[in-house]
Amino acid sequence: ATCTTRNIIYVLTCPCHQVDYIGETSLSLENRLAYHRTHGNRIVQEFLFGPTITSRIQQELKSFEVLVKDSMKLYQHSTHCSMAIQWFLDENPEYWPFIPIQNRTDQNNEAPSEIPKFIVESDLFVYANDVPSPPPNYHFTHSQKIEIDRFFHEKKYLNSPNQKLDLYEAAIVAILPTNASTPLRRFIEALLITHTEAKLNTEGHLDKLVSSNTTEHDLPQFSSEWCQNLIHRPKTTSTS
Repeated sequence: ATCTTRNIIYVLTCPCHQVDYIGETSLSLENRLAYHRTHGNRIVQEFLFGPTITSRIQQELKSFEVLVKDSMKLYQHSTHCSMAIQWFLDENPEYWPFIPIQNRTDQNNEAPSEIPKFIVESDLFVYANDVPSPPPNYHFTHSQKIEIDRFFHEKKYLNSPNQKLDLYEAAIVAILPTNASTPLRRFIEALLITHTEAKLNTEGHLDKLVSSNTTEHDLPQFSSEWCQNLIHRPKTTSTS
């Protein structure tokens, strides 16, 4: 099998190696991965921006298809898995200002920000005050808020994130004959979803038990402290 092989069943594995997604396509794996990249990177970006800012900067209303993708476990898991977020940040370091930092233990329950509360709650920041609230014991610094506002004033979001980033490891698990029908391909997909108990598949479980009883909060690595243990690494550049 190659990246151009068509009529396949494939698996996507999160970098945390705790959850999988089984998919099928009549096209090639590369073609399908491009589709997953578009939605996966967009949804992580929107998670960091929050709904208020996302609505403010989007140029058109979301289609029904996009709204459906927004709620898929496959993409929602990435927004709360620190390992997936690390991959995203490694490739898109300009998003580091959106990552809150952990409170210091010597703050003794004082306000975590270095600036007075009345300044934080003022209109000093056009965008930074609208990003999602950080998890408990985390905060945004004054310099981060300045960088967040600069990010939007300079419209850096128009050229980011990198749409070539795969947030999942991909592999082909079955190749069907070129004349195999779509119903047959989807039935085999459902058998694999059910057999492996693929936790990131919203649909396709033949027993319906895993899909109906598993929520995003039950998934491994789903944590309110999605920003824990992230390392600010320099972006690596490929050489030809």
